[in-house]
Amino acid sequence: MSRGWLHAGLLATSLAVTAITIMPAEATAVTPTAPGPVPSASPSSAPSASPMAIPPEAAKALALLAQRNAPLQSYTFDLRVKLAMHTFPWLQPYLIGSGTYQKPGHYTITFRQVPALAKNYQKVTGEMLDPSNWPEKYEIAVGKRTGSDVELILHERVKGEITEARAVIDTATGSVKRMHFLYEHGGTIDLVQHSASIDGFVLPVEQDAEIAMPGFKATGHATFDNYHLQVGHATAATDEHLVRAGVSSP
Repeated sequence: MSRGWLHAGLLATSLAVTAITIMPAEATAVTPTAPGPVPSASPSSAPSASPMAIPPEAAKALALLAQRNAPLQSYTFDLRVKLAMHTFPWLQPYLIGSGTYQKPGHYTITFRQVPALAKNYQKVTGEMLDPSNWPEKYEIAVGKRTGSDVELILHERVKGEITEARAVIDTATGSVKRMHFLYEHGGTIDLVQHSASIDGFVLPVEQDAEIAMPGFKATGHATFDNYHLQVGHATAATDEHLVRAGVSSP
């Protein structure tokens, strides 16, 4: 098995998963509450992972992400990813895929042109990393505030491979602009997302990633196009819309 093609598949998976991670989606309402008394626990009891225990500013930012695209029932899109490995074997695969979203927060991406040796990584889902699940999956703190940007610092409630994640949310547009992942093995993924207003909904159109994992480094550029939106009754636009390059057609 070619280690290089396997890495190419892993890179595509990493970019796709982080892509889905920062897509705004419907989220469960989060209401900040004041901390109450902590009950005594037996050694075998597990700590509570209540999604309520997050700072008010973080709850407000997550609610904004949820509300921004709340009328969307489902949509599909095309995805193109150009990867460039900066270590041996210096592969530069170009991958084409498609994605779907189904309310409430079920994302799937399928690559149609993945190297055969990486076929196990062809289909990926980011449902567990969707922003609607952040309060359940992560302990959340508020970091830097710059203008309309709010940084959220995420630590896994149940210890996994992610040491820390940081997400920068633009509260003016209701979108996630950047994410940084630090992994236990020392690897990092930095992703910058460019979103656009499509039929009044904030959706990604481009993403750039820098991936540094033990044994290889790479960069990636992804483009999103051909959005096919199904809008619910929460807005006057109740019909389907075909969107190409940010322009919708009836």
